[in-house]
Amino acid sequence: YSPTVRQPTYTPVYRAPATPAAQAFADYSPAMRRAIQANLRAYGYYTGAIDGVWGPRTYRAVQAYAQRTGMGADLDSFRGSLGVFDNLMG
Repeated sequence: YSPTVRQPTYTPVYRAPATPAAQAFADYSPAMRRAIQANLRAYGYYTGAIDGVWGPRTYRAVQAYAQRTGMGADLDSFRGSLGVFDNLMG
């Protein structure tokens, strides 16, 4: 008898950084998060899937948008991040 040894499988899971921007993004509904991503794409900042998920591409796009619009420092606070997202929503 030779027992079968199974190696556990590990699937890495992306966890959003606990930044004020990530926390603010999570405060929006899934539809609003997708709209933010769609607007980031329309402005040329985002190339990822429009899925409403805070991932590395969304994070980089939001940072680039905020820097370009003079709102970069706003991402340092929850309230400021909400302002950036509200600005993106029009």
